[in-house]
Order: sequence, then structure tokens, then C-alpha cells
Amino acid sequence: MTHDIFISYSSNDKNYADAVCNFLEARGIRCWIAPRDIPAGTNWAGAINGAMHNVKAMLLIFTTASNESNQVLNEVNLATDYNKPIIPLRKENSELSSELAYYIKRLHWLDAVDKPTEALLNELYDNIVAVLGIKTSDLHPVAAPIIETKLKTTKKSNKAVIFGIVGFVAVAVIAVIVILLLSNKEPSKDTNKQDTTQTTPQVQESPKTIESKQPEQLQEQQKTEEIESTKKVKEKTDKTIKRETEAPQQEKKSIPTEQPKETTEKPKQKPEELIIKKKVSTEKDVNK
Repeated sequence: MTHDIFISYSSNDKNYADAVCNFLEARGIRCWIAPRDIPAGTNWAGAINGAMHNVKAMLLIFTTASNESNQVLNEVNLATDYNKPIIPLRKENSELSSELAYYIKRLHWLDAVDKPTEALLNELYDNIVAVLGIKTSDLHPVAAPIIETKLKTTKKSNKAVIFGIVGFVAVAVIAVIVILLLSNKEPSKDTNKQDTTQTTPQVQESPKTIESKQPEQLQEQQKTEEIESTKKVKEKTDKTIKRETEAPQQEKKSIPTEQPKETTEKPKQKPEELIIKKKVSTEKDVNK
């Protein structure tokens, strides 16, 4: 089967190229597109060369990827070598490379960046019919018109993805705000608790507040009071015992021990010794 037009595109834009091919074939324009029309086991370069030789024109889907593709550049070179008309379709607003500019800079472009899809495809169909010199009455649909459903489904899917992303971001932001609010409230509660615990011992409770407390709290207070009173009693008894034990020891230390006084007096003589001395003295006197 002979083909009317060769579709050149980058593999990154395959879905868009297939959609355009389906639209044109549904209107009766026979398209050659790789890899669909390359038979199994054949040489890729040879198949492209033969297809370009047999078609009447080439449709270039221009994107950022195709602008940098060497394969697309080779196909444009083949089209110029075989004097095939080139119809550029700009899908993305990208600056034309110097290599492609050498071949297609002066050609008229179909701009698909800002146009609606249906209007663009109809304009593309009219341009291809004019370039090929075909009457619309002689064209018959090659395949079922599935391009419109594909384009609509892709739009819906894109919208669904966008709404899903926006919803997820909104939920995440709300969750973060709620967490921040809760985290700000919790420390305030803790500080209030700490303030109350610090201020309660200083304030004397009235009998009404004591009566309003639960019995468990009263029991705990009574226990703590009993423990404190027993501690105080023990401290007092310990102090008194220490005083009683330390008092006699201090008295003993304060009383000085009397040392025996050294007497210079001569020892008293006994009466018998005095009598003997007198006798001796009288005898001496008699002898004299």
C-alpha cells in the first residue's frame, strides 16, 4: 500500500504522533509511521529510506526532544534530498537548532502551542490536502476515528492528575497546620500544670476547698502531714539526747584536777625522836 505522508517525530512524543496519525487516517490520508510500518526483520534505515522515497510529503512534529534528535535530523535530510514537501507542526515552543534551521527555517509552520486541539487538527488536515493536491471526495477513511477519544481521555486524565495533586497538597497543608496548632497547645498545658504545682504549697487552702477535695487526696495529705510530724518529733528527741549526753562530759572537762602542792615544810618529827634528842643534848652538857 502506498502512503501519502511520512510522520517524523521523537520517540518521547510517540503518543502524540500516534494520535495525529489516527486522526489523519480517519479522514482518508494514508500515513507512514515507525515502528508500525516497518516489517519485522528488515533494516531500520533501509525501511525509512524506502518509505521516504515513496511518500508524497513529510509531517514533522517539532518538540524539544525532536529538535535534539539525530534520527529526526536524518529524516529531514532525506526529505530534502528527495524533494519532498515538509510540513512542520510546532507542539512545543522551543528554539530551533542550527541543524534543523538549515532545512526548515524558511518554511511556514503550524503552531500547536496555543491553539485548541480540534481546530489545530482540522487546519493540519486542510494543509496536507492542499500540499498533496487531493480532492476530499476521493478520500476514504483508512481506520476508525479513535483520535478524538484519545485526546479527550488524555485531557481528562491530565485534569484528574492535576486535581489529585492539588487535593493531596491541600490535605498535607491542613495536616501540618493541625499538628502545629496541637504542638503549640500542649506545652501551654504543661506550663500551667507546673505553675499550679509551684503555687499550691504557698497558698493556704480554705476549709471549703479542703472539703471539696476527694477523699484520696485528703488521705495523701494526712499521710504526708503525719510523716512530717514524726520527722520533727524525731529531730527534737535526737537534739535533747545529744544535749544530755554532751552536758556531763563538758562538766568533767571544765573541773580542773588539783595537783598536789609541793610543801617546803619539813616533816614533823615524832615525840619519841624528840625525847631521844633531848637526852642526848643533856648528856653532852653534863660531860662538858
